[in-house]
Amino acid sequence: MKKTLTIVTGTFNESENISELLNRIIKLKPILNKKYIVDMIIIDNNSTDDTQKILLKFATRYKWIKLIFNNRNYGHLRSPYYAITTSVSYDTFYLASDLQDPVENISSMLDKFETEEIDIVLGRRYQKKTSFMDLFRIYFYKTFNFICDFPIIEYATGYGAYKYNIIQILKKINEPYPFLRG
Repeated sequence: MKKTLTIVTGTFNESENISELLNRIIKLKPILNKKYIVDMIIIDNNSTDDTQKILLKFATRYKWIKLIFNNRNYGHLRSPYYAITTSVSYDTFYLASDLQDPVENISSMLDKFETEEIDIVLGRRYQKKTSFMDLFRIYFYKTFNFICDFPIIEYATGYGAYKYNIIQILKKINEPYPFLRG
């Protein structure tokens, strides 16, 4: 029997990106369907552009796409976190809707679950360290990891795959401002 997989993303005024993101996921879905029964949850933070219209068009055509429309903007952390905790699938995959997280890596990241029997696989963003913010981030991660009992994953954003048991733990934590990197 196939496992279930829910792909989750949050949107806010993503009318320029969301069609491209969904088309990439639609293209990837036949590969994922070899191992999973796939659905998707998209949570929108009360977009003021055409994002919701575009989402409705896709959800009408692809019944495996489920939508949550917030009545206000709950933020880029809280809103997707809520959508993640609504997943009842065996595996849940979170990515940002702004095309900064490569859809093409979903399959290989999920393969880590199978081969390494781990509960979380997170992607990390690497970039040239040239700006003040980049230097600040480096200092922040080093300082945080030095003084805290638990390390955070440097340059992680939450983009990645989570097993069912991790989602159940997140539900119990009930954190309004989650910090998935920790």
